Amino acid sequence: MNLSFNDLTVNFSKYNSKTLLSDWHWLIGKNRIPILITAFGEPFVQETGSGEVFFLNVYEGLMTRVAVDLDDFKEQLNSDDFSEKYLPIQAVGDLRLAGKMLSIGEVYSFKVPPILGGTYELENIEVCDIQVHFSILGQIHHQVKDLPVGAEIGSVQLNLVKRPWWKFWN
Repeated sequence: MNLSFNDLTVNFSKYNSKTLLSDWHWLIGKNRIPILITAFGEPFVQETGSGEVFFLNVYEGLMTRVAVDLDDFKEQLNSDDFSEKYLPIQAVGDLRLAGKMLSIGEVYSFKVPPILGGTYELENIEVCDIQVHFSILGQIHHQVKDLPVGAEIGSVQLNLVKRPWWKFWN
């Protein structure tokens, strides 16, 4: 199966880039905005002051600097090594072959996140609303960030935003 760059990334232009990652502000700060999001809902964020670009691994709760500025980032995107490391080519192809296609505003996400013991298997991956994906994973990682590796997690609490019925799509 041939995949295009658009198959490996998602269009998030209908969302407010300043608030889309608000449940991750505890890690990324408020001065970083998403500039590219992979099909697995892992964003590349740019520091608004310095222009540096970072990769937010939402499954491990880690952020890594990947480029000194936007030009450097664009150049790296053309590198096969960079694409293999950050773009989930094989997994997206497998999911598409299994009939799991993304619509606008959706990403692939784990039913049970790896941080809570979920496996990296196709059966544990579902199509998810992008805002729900970022909100849930950001809240979970924030709650467990200070626990030692291997600690048992008894429960997590999620702050679900209630909206009027006529605003269910935002």
